[in-house]
Amino acid sequence: MRDLLGIEGGRHISDGAFHRFCEEYQLSQIIFDESHIHVITDDNGIALADIQTPEQNVCAADTIVRMISRFATMIAV
Repeated sequence: MRDLLGIEGGRHISDGAFHRFCEEYQLSQIIFDESHIHVITDDNGIALADIQTPEQNVCAADTIVRMISRFATMIAV
């Protein structure tokens, strides 16, 4: 499982709702650690703490589309 999180979300991966969900439904095989977090960056490669402008929204959308395309290719192989 891979997730898109901002900087702050990435700092709280071990104590959030996802881990409570896994514990509640005994889903111990799901790996969700720092290696599975993708931080959205701007055109200069600077991590976005939040999406506040139309330009940052475009960067986020482009990142999400790129990742979905990559994941779809991985599944199709």
